[in-house]
Amino acid sequence: MNNTPKICLIMPYMGKIPPGFHLFMRSVTRNPGITIHWLTDQEFYGYTPQNVKIHRMTLADIKSLAEERLETPVALSAPYKLCDLRPAFAEVFPELIDGYDYWGWGDFDVIWGNLEKSVRERISEGFDVITFHNLWLSGAFTIFRNDPLINSAFRNRVSWPEILATEEHTSFGECSRRWAL
Repeated sequence: MNNTPKICLIMPYMGKIPPGFHLFMRSVTRNPGITIHWLTDQEFYGYTPQNVKIHRMTLADIKSLAEERLETPVALSAPYKLCDLRPAFAEVFPELIDGYDYWGWGDFDVIWGNLEKSVRERISEGFDVITFHNLWLSGAFTIFRNDPLINSAFRNRVSWPEILATEEHTSFGECSRRWAL
């Protein structure tokens, strides 16, 4: 029986694929135990590792799904606002995290080293949340134990519906602009 925890990241990227994207894809190849669920409105014809699953969706599709599943208005007129939706991804995309022990997010402009080894060490130490930063969640990479209490933790912020309803990016998926701490 394989006790290796299954890990996935939900990573939307809307719009033109940036130069250097192939470097990220190559780095994902070196971390086969981390599945990427890439949500995109683009056709992609480049190299796609086996651990990258492409889901064709538009920003409007994500907005509609989020509003339906979170039962609140969600402002998504610009792709960058998706960063504020990240803490709610488990509730917006439960079918993508089903069967995984950990889920999270990451950025496509990060080149991974042996990320999987570091993450698995933290998992074996019992961490429920693993991120790149000491003081707050990192937009570049954060994973959570797939647990109903953790998956709904964003709801503990009383103002979460207002945060998702505003067009302004608030850094809700990181530290809500508290970088000076």
